[in-house]
Amino acid sequence: MTRKDPQASALRKLEVAMSIAAQAQEKASAEREHIEDAVRDALAAGVKVSVIAARMGVTVQRVYQIKNAKS
Repeated sequence: MTRKDPQASALRKLEVAMSIAAQAQEKASAEREHIEDAVRDALAAGVKVSVIAARMGVTVQRVYQIKNAKS
């Protein structure tokens, strides 16, 4: 019977957790870009900044930040 190395097991668990976190960060970044594109599309369609802010649950200032960010 072989005994598990607790350090190797702990390091493997850490590697898996870091990989999952990196994937989640990549997905969140892509989703953020998708939302920001949708905000710019809504603005281009003539939707008022205040309406977008209310729908998103953010401040009007945040909508302007998205609007003015370099694409």
